[in-house]
Amino acid sequence: MDKETLPVPRGKGSIIATSSSALSVAVDREVVVEALRQLERERGSLSKAIQRLEFLYHDDRSRLCTRLVDALGTLIKGERSFISRNTLYEWCGKQDLKPLWRGRVSAPADHTDDLVRLFNIPGKSYMSDVHRKLMRLGHDCTYDQVRRSIKKLPAQVGKKSAARIGDKLYAQTQAPYVERSSENLLAGEIYMADGYKADIYLDDPRNPGHIWRPELMHVIDVKSRRLVGYIVMFSESAIDIMHGWATIFEKHDHVCVWIYVDNGTGYKNRLTQTDITSYLMRAGVQGVIHSLPYNAKGKGNVERYHRIVRDRFLKFWRPEFYCGPDMAADVLNKTTREVKAGRLRLPTIGEFCEAYDSWLDNEYHREPHPEYSGKTRADVWAELQCLPPYKSAVEMARPAELRMVKRGAVTIYNRRYGHPALMSWNEKQVIVEYDVRREGVITVRDPHGDFICDASLVKKVGYVKESILLDHRAKAQAAAEKRAQKKLDEIKARNGTVIDADALVDSAIPAVTQTDQKRLPPSDGDDFNLFDL
Repeated sequence: MDKETLPVPRGKGSIIATSSSALSVAVDREVVVEALRQLERERGSLSKAIQRLEFLYHDDRSRLCTRLVDALGTLIKGERSFISRNTLYEWCGKQDLKPLWRGRVSAPADHTDDLVRLFNIPGKSYMSDVHRKLMRLGHDCTYDQVRRSIKKLPAQVGKKSAARIGDKLYAQTQAPYVERSSENLLAGEIYMADGYKADIYLDDPRNPGHIWRPELMHVIDVKSRRLVGYIVMFSESAIDIMHGWATIFEKHDHVCVWIYVDNGTGYKNRLTQTDITSYLMRAGVQGVIHSLPYNAKGKGNVERYHRIVRDRFLKFWRPEFYCGPDMAADVLNKTTREVKAGRLRLPTIGEFCEAYDSWLDNEYHREPHPEYSGKTRADVWAELQCLPPYKSAVEMARPAELRMVKRGAVTIYNRRYGHPALMSWNEKQVIVEYDVRREGVITVRDPHGDFICDASLVKKVGYVKESILLDHRAKAQAAAEKRAQKKLDEIKARNGTVIDADALVDSAIPAVTQTDQKRLPPSDGDDFNLFDL
């Protein structure tokens, strides 16, 4: 049998205009039915025609026209070798060869407005609750119709719409953003820093045996993604961060050009605000970039590093002391009970730093760089061209403030410093650099940063402690005690009337002394007589 004996049909009246997918299936079926009918006329029965067509498709496909081969390839589903005989018999006896499946019936269009309004609320309503509410509003729809309608909604009003998850999370996870590249940067050119409350329980150095979570300041090089340094703090204070920057600059003998940080008080304060007195500018940093508030993507490199530390180091170092948000609550509670009972020893800060440094050197820095194939983070950092800092770490870690010279001396934090060279600067402003831990000597410079003298402490004014840092701590402690006492007084007042006995006695004494005391009239005899009253 030649190819011409099985012609391709050009369309029959049995195919009624319908959807494109159904129409395509109907045309393929009609091609197969026409071929079977022609074979039936030659072979004498439909059964022999089906048998002959299956044989030709598997063993002598070259004798079939290309259109018929394509139709059979489309209609044979899955791992089947050929279309079943029952299916072919059914097709040959049907007038309409379109598939019976018509698709799901969606909810009527008049449901859309109410559906979008009920689904897009901040409480993240469930589909079942939306369906129930639509039924009470008089809409005739099923749960499946509501579910399919919600799936077909545009993303702006779908499950992750701004109305459901909030504008902040929507902007962070759904809104378009500009991806940044570090191709035009040099190693060590931009440092990105941020604080991280470590998800690990350690032994408190101030109170041994008690649980403590250290505050870490991580500094990442944007080009190489290398951790250039970190410091451990009790809190993210401006003084500790200042000493951390000075240590990191001196460690690598390099000062970055730019620093990228957030708007936290540890990074944006009076110690870093002005170009004249900022310790970063005096060290050689050319500028500080502050990220936008509530914009985690602005510090994406260091934020991602925090998660890497949590997932790859803290979870595996000492698993029983991990305290991240995904830690099992019962295990964490058991660890807390064992520590309080003294049956479990907490790791020290020294053990933590030793293990952390080892993980950095042996794992993290040796991993492939995410942007540069064939290079590790350490390889990119090796391209660093050092820019030495202007001063040593001790000199960099000195706050500076503007002060007026009067009578050859300057006063700062109730301390008076003098030097003969300051007489030439009377009634002029100078820059005073002081050490927060030692108060004996300060460095005085002119407004351009040139050295004038090292002034010595000549007199203390008022009650001061041994150093400026202790003064600040004392003030902070006094303020904390005042707030605590105020809170305690409020609690007592809410639970009952507070009577100050001392104040009551003091107010009663003047009233008693000023009141004429009434005495009993004298009696004629020695015995007491009631009638004398």
